[in-house]
Amino acid sequence: MKQILEFQAHDNKVCAVRYSPDGSQLISAGMDALIHFWDASTWQKTATLSGHEKSVNCLAFSNKGNILASGSTDNDIRLWEYPSRKELRILRGHRNTIADMDFSHDDRYLASCSYDTKVKLWDAASGDLIFTFEEHLKNVSAVAFRQDDRFLASGGIGGDILVMDIPGGKLSRRVKGHQGVVVAIKLLPDGKRMASIGYEGMLRIWSTDTWQEEAAIPLNAPRMLPMQISPNGRLAAIGADHKIVLVDLAGKTVAEDFAMPITGIYALSFSPDGKHLACGSADKMVRIFELE
Repeated sequence: MKQILEFQAHDNKVCAVRYSPDGSQLISAGMDALIHFWDASTWQKTATLSGHEKSVNCLAFSNKGNILASGSTDNDIRLWEYPSRKELRILRGHRNTIADMDFSHDDRYLASCSYDTKVKLWDAASGDLIFTFEEHLKNVSAVAFRQDDRFLASGGIGGDILVMDIPGGKLSRRVKGHQGVVVAIKLLPDGKRMASIGYEGMLRIWSTDTWQEEAAIPLNAPRMLPMQISPNGRLAAIGADHKIVLVDLAGKTVAEDFAMPITGIYALSFSPDGKHLACGSADKMVRIFELE
């Protein structure tokens, strides 16, 4: 991996980055409450979305690519039509920072989690709240749908991954393995496994049929925050203090520890073709890396 570009994207920390489904745009969101669109060929800013009152912490595209969701410390989720960037609606109900979101694979639902200890399931078309999952006792930082959309996994402070049935919202299983905090959960492209990272420094891979652990990969990466999976499922990228860790998921080993000049790596996104990785960080910068 080699860095090919960096630019100041925001006036404060960059909290989220996401490539558009066609790879033509990179969207960044920051602690300055703004969402910027960047042309991925010229890296010129093409648009800015405003509306959130506080830091925008997470971004999620629908699987069809026609809706962009943004979650904020103002407790709101905003849905934007893409590529028109027209605001569609505001989802209100959480009482603390929105930490993560995920669309179901049929785009029928949007799941959100918050530091208010709640996971909420929304009708993505109407914005109606379907249910609130209240089994977590502390901050919830990650949500991910299973491939068939029949189950939703969530994790946060406490270390367990809680699996709920959809659309009923009842606790189906409590998956143990992480210690302290589950930082991120992502479905792998094969649809059969999920990857998660925890503050104990492990990347764990789980079967989504049995919810049994298939692998535990030590990362030696303090203060891990974001994790993203490459489109072909071969790599996981994890941001940590002063480095980005690339994990070979097939070999179940760390492929590269890439040193970074900063501590706060808050956001990562693979380009749809898997050739580039975007990084957003505490120093207001977006950096683009070429994957070799």
